[in-house]
Amino acid sequence: MRILAVFLAGMAFAHALVSPAVAQESGNPAMPSVGSVFPSITLPDVEGKQVSLDSFRGKAILLSFWSCYTDTCFTSSRVIGELLKEYSSRGLVAPTVCTEVPPALEQNSYAGLLKQCGIGQIVLIDKDRVFAKRFGIVEFPTTFLIDRNHVVWQAITGIHPLMTEDFRNLVKSLVTE
Repeated sequence: MRILAVFLAGMAFAHALVSPAVAQESGNPAMPSVGSVFPSITLPDVEGKQVSLDSFRGKAILLSFWSCYTDTCFTSSRVIGELLKEYSSRGLVAPTVCTEVPPALEQNSYAGLLKQCGIGQIVLIDKDRVFAKRFGIVEFPTTFLIDRNHVVWQAITGIHPLMTEDFRNLVKSLVTE
């Protein structure tokens, strides 16, 4: 398993040497690619407190961008919640970036939104879609699996890849490094 993880990291690094630079030079939004270091972002949580991704350095991160208008996003929230139950004690965190929040869920300090999110997830608000646009994210949910050094191991669109045994094993390998 360790050999496979090292091989995948090497392949991801080689891929990152080409892809991100080309996208950034063209001026187009660039989704952080596998093998690249995820850029630093800071967003308010549901209480308005600014939360920086840098504050999670040293932890494995499941960073999910999603919309409250998409049922699959709430399903992904439950799947990520299950992973948190299993691995949060070993260093897994799961900030969830909400890019589209209906006004009804904004009331009472986002109480309705928090109720629909999984336990233990850190809910961040990107109300104007600043980071979703910056990263070229157009499909929700989009989830990044990021290691303790902020290197992207996977960028996943949709829910089904999150539910595979391969994905669970990759998460497990990152929290046991």
